[in-house]
Amino acid sequence: MTSTDRLQAFGNYVGECARLLYWSYFKPFTFNRWLQQEIDPDLSIFDNPFSKAERFSDNPRLARYADQVWWLSLVTPLVVVGLVAVPYGWLAQPFDWSRSSLFLLGWVLGLGLIRQGDTRWSDKSTNLLWIYTLIGLLMATSANFFPEVIGPIQQAIFGSPLMLVAVGVAVGVAVGVAVGVAVGVAVGV
Repeated sequence: MTSTDRLQAFGNYVGECARLLYWSYFKPFTFNRWLQQEIDPDLSIFDNPFSKAERFSDNPRLARYADQVWWLSLVTPLVVVGLVAVPYGWLAQPFDWSRSSLFLLGWVLGLGLIRQGDTRWSDKSTNLLWIYTLIGLLMATSANFFPEVIGPIQQAIFGSPLMLVAVGVAVGVAVGVAVGVAVGVAVGV
């Protein structure tokens, strides 16, 4: 394969990814119909294509679609954060790269786990996300009524830099896995 052929194949791949991204935002019904007619009749835009990995050898288009969705889910949030953060840092105030980087690291780890096609990670991550959200809401609500009790607890839990790293990565992994690959493309931006 010559370098011109490789460049053309890469251009076709990027064009297909751009079409998937466009359809996921602006033409979801067309996208869903295309998936069911051209790729796999059992596939919808909300399904994790890696859960059908046993069909990849018989259906190379499904394998290609799964890879494209995974790459879009990986690259799109990173590009959007870069496009928003740089002007924000110049115009408003310095951007807090440490928090965003931790969340994006967790997002990448979550996408790596979802690529395995195992739903156990998704279920556990969804539960972890709900528990973390409920604890945060409970502490925020309690802080209004019992600030002298909740304040030191919040400081002990969320005041440590190591805890911020752990929470940022954990939430990123939970969101990356819980949202799933197909939905991640649709809501990633």
